[in-house]
Amino acid sequence: MFKNLQYSTLILTPISKGAVLAPCSVPLPRLVSEMESYGTTREERININRARLQEIFRRTVWDSCTHVLLLDSDVVLTEKVYSLLEDAWKPGTTACAITKGTTEGHVVAACALLDKYAYDRIDYLSDIRRCQCTKVPNPFYVDGAVTEEMKETKA
Repeated sequence: MFKNLQYSTLILTPISKGAVLAPCSVPLPRLVSEMESYGTTREERININRARLQEIFRRTVWDSCTHVLLLDSDVVLTEKVYSLLEDAWKPGTTACAITKGTTEGHVVAACALLDKYAYDRIDYLSDIRRCQCTKVPNPFYVDGAVTEEMKETKA
């Protein structure tokens, strides 16, 4: 299906309790961490859930993949976007899709491909109020990898 899929990838998605996952047409396994909102700021809540997801990943499915795709629960993922990320990814980098309609500001890691060792080194709980996007290694936007975020919907 994917011409360059020479490794196994696992989708990792944090989600707030009661939210609905956006459509994903990519046939890859997905690990989801749903939790109540803890923390006082949005960034704290995101980093806490991402740290929880990372710990679940380490304990349960570490050996099942070589790469992870960090995918926010509201990001729509298509095979085309995933294929572009896969083609552009290089060791030591984080290949990201454009999800906010702009490339201004820091690179957004709402749909980001990286290897599991780089993912394992991310410390989401240090500087907990800092955006999680700035914690991934060497992020860059992939030309043509543009997707959208679904409007927030509660179950």
